Amino acid sequence: MEYHSIGVFIGTPGLGDFLISVPFFNSIKQSFPKAKIFFIGQIRDYTKPIFHHLLPSVEIIEYQHINGFKDLVKNIINVNAIRELNLDLLIDTQRAFIHSLLIIFSGAKIKISASAKGIFSSIRFPDPKKKYPHILDQLLYYATVAGAKEISKELNFNLNPLWCEESKRFLDNFKGDYKKFIGIAPMSARGIKGTKWQKEYYAELIDLLEANLGAKSFLLGSELELYYLKEIQKMCRYKPTIPMEENEKLKDILYISAFISKLDLVVANDNGLAHLSSAVGTLPIIIYGPTRPERFSPIGRAGYLPITKNFNCSPCRIYDTCPHRNCLAEIKPKDVFREIEKICC
Repeated sequence: MEYHSIGVFIGTPGLGDFLISVPFFNSIKQSFPKAKIFFIGQIRDYTKPIFHHLLPSVEIIEYQHINGFKDLVKNIINVNAIRELNLDLLIDTQRAFIHSLLIIFSGAKIKISASAKGIFSSIRFPDPKKKYPHILDQLLYYATVAGAKEISKELNFNLNPLWCEESKRFLDNFKGDYKKFIGIAPMSARGIKGTKWQKEYYAELIDLLEANLGAKSFLLGSELELYYLKEIQKMCRYKPTIPMEENEKLKDILYISAFISKLDLVVANDNGLAHLSSAVGTLPIIIYGPTRPERFSPIGRAGYLPITKNFNCSPCRIYDTCPHRNCLAEIKPKDVFREIEKICC
C-alpha cells in the first residue's frame, strides 16, 4: 500500500506524550518514505525545538483540541482545515467520540480511528481484556493497521555536541566539591497539580542528598515554572542550583536535554522531564501517585525506576479533587533517598 499524504490527529501532547509518539511517527515514515506526514494538533512552545529536532520532516498543522459538542462550530472549522490537505490516510489517535464522528467528514480516502466507546470507529484494539495498554503499543497498532511494516519501539535522541559542551562547562564549575549531580524535576505533567509530590518533600530530599551523599541538586523546569522552583530552593538548607538562572542557554529545552544527559540521575514526578531523562540516557526515579506507570512510562534507553505505594484507589482520575492524596503523601523523602542511596553507593 502506498500513500502520498498521511495525517495523524494527535491532540495537544505534553513533552512526555510527544516523546512516546516519536517511534510511531518514525515507523510511519520508514514504512511510507514517499508520503508527506502531518502532525495535526498543537505542540507547546516549550516542546517545539525537540519536535523539530526529532521529527524534522513532519509538518505541524495547528488544530485546536476541543472536546464535546459545546464548541461544535470550532470543531467543524478544524475539520475543514484537514479537508484542505487532501489526505490519503488519516489516523485519529485521540479515542474521543466527537473526533471519531467529525473525521468522517475529513475527506481522507482512508480513516483509522478507535473511539473509547467504539462508535464511529474503524478498528478495535486486539486485546480488549487489557484495558490500559501502554500508549506506544496503542499507537503502533494504528501503524500496523495502516499497513506499516517497519515497526520500531526505539526512541533515538541524538545530542548536538555543542549542547553537550555547554553543559559540561557549566557542570565543571561544581566538580571537586560534589560526588554526584542529581536533577530534580518537581513539576507536574500538563499542569495537573494532583500529580505533584509535595514541594516540602523535595526540599527535604535535596538536603538528605547533600548531607549524606555529597550530591549537588539542580532544579529543572521551564521559565514558566521558575517561581515554583524558587519556592523549593528557599526551603532547602543546602541550596540547589537552578541552571536557567545561571546560564541563559539552559532555558532552551535542547540544552536542558544535554544537561540532563550529564547528570547521574533525575528525580521527578510523572512528567515530561522524566521521559526526557530516560531518552537521553540518564535514569529517572519517578514518583507515581494517581497515574499509571504501565500506561505512560518512559520508553527511553535509560529505562526508569518507579516509586509508588500501590494504594488500592490508585491509579485514579480525580487528581485535583482527591481529599487526601495519600498515594503521594505516604511516599516520604527517606523512601526516595534509600532508592537513590542504593544506586549511588
